[in-house]
Amino acid sequence: MNLQAGQKTTLASLMGSAMQFEVRVTFSAPFEIDVTIFGLNSQDKLYSDDYMVYFNQPVSPNSAVVLSKTGQTTRFKFDLTRHNQPAVEKYVICAAVDSPNQTMKNISSGNVEIVANNSVVAVFPIIPSMFVSEKAVMLGQVYRKNEWRFGAIGQGFNGGLPALVEHFGGEVEPEPPKTTPQQTPVPTPVKPAATPNPVQSAPSNINLSKIKLDKNNPTISLTKKASGFGRIGINLNWNQTPPSLVKSFFSRNQAVDLDLCALIKFKDGKKYAIQALGKRFGDFDRYPFVFLDGDDRAGSVSQGENLYINGDKWDNIERVLVFAAIYEGVASWSDTDGVINIKIPNQPELEVRLADNSNANLCAIIELHNQAGTIKANREVRYFHDIGDMDRHYGYGFRIVNGSKK
Repeated sequence: MNLQAGQKTTLASLMGSAMQFEVRVTFSAPFEIDVTIFGLNSQDKLYSDDYMVYFNQPVSPNSAVVLSKTGQTTRFKFDLTRHNQPAVEKYVICAAVDSPNQTMKNISSGNVEIVANNSVVAVFPIIPSMFVSEKAVMLGQVYRKNEWRFGAIGQGFNGGLPALVEHFGGEVEPEPPKTTPQQTPVPTPVKPAATPNPVQSAPSNINLSKIKLDKNNPTISLTKKASGFGRIGINLNWNQTPPSLVKSFFSRNQAVDLDLCALIKFKDGKKYAIQALGKRFGDFDRYPFVFLDGDDRAGSVSQGENLYINGDKWDNIERVLVFAAIYEGVASWSDTDGVINIKIPNQPELEVRLADNSNANLCAIIELHNQAGTIKANREVRYFHDIGDMDRHYGYGFRIVNGSKK
């Protein structure tokens, strides 16, 4: 079914009684576009900042909406059986251009697709002629009016993502000051939120920052919010088919296989290693409070590999070293185009790229330190041929034995 701007339809007419589906937004453009969802109340205002689903907060309350992104495609997995806040009456899907010199007029094309039971059941084409100078647009909405419906919108205004947040009644947290090596940003005073009324929770400040940790800016400290750190998500992604896919460390032509791993030291002296070797995937809710959600051996999972730290247990942890291993596929880290993204609710997203021309098997990427309850994140990007050398360098004190994925 092809939709036009302003057209509305019931979800039941598209997918029957199903309450689980995906909204997939894809753009073709030479610049980055942030796609977000706002959960609104009956006054078309953001119910609370928990109901803004975006790069720094990819999961809504009770996992009713979950965001993932690959290239220029953003996916929102809806499970409306998990929608448990009646005051949230609609989820508005929006897009904002993340470039000072571009607008939506400069896209080549775009699509909003509704996918149910692995089939596209509706498409709303997004074309440049729909826009004049808009940098932010409302693409569509999933809303409830007696029953759940979808409406195609395709309207916007000249402001970017901050303007969208403010349009829906939220407040944007100021950008953190840039840091120099070994400096910690000075916290910016936050304006107190308005007193909530029985209908609407007042949104607290929303952090739209993305911080790239590099050689010139290797360290940042993150202060715990009143609600704690929550689920700390660490994603490793890489180029699955680089031009140099000709040999591996094991002398076989294999797809690129990077492994996301971690060494953990606890305040009570215990230590734990998370890695696919030996199937040490950990546990999120119980010790070690760190969980690896799988092993992408073939590079076939477009979202890469994900490690989750239970930030509500951060007080038990002394430090975590996140590292990656080239298991098969390429002979140099520069060929992987590897990138680590760390997402913590209500904190700026952290990014570390792996682009050095090293043929070592291991790369220590970032170390997270517990400093009086804060998270001090240090970019490492140090390369090692042996995990024993890496362990000795960082002083975790593991006894190293050989392992296998088989």
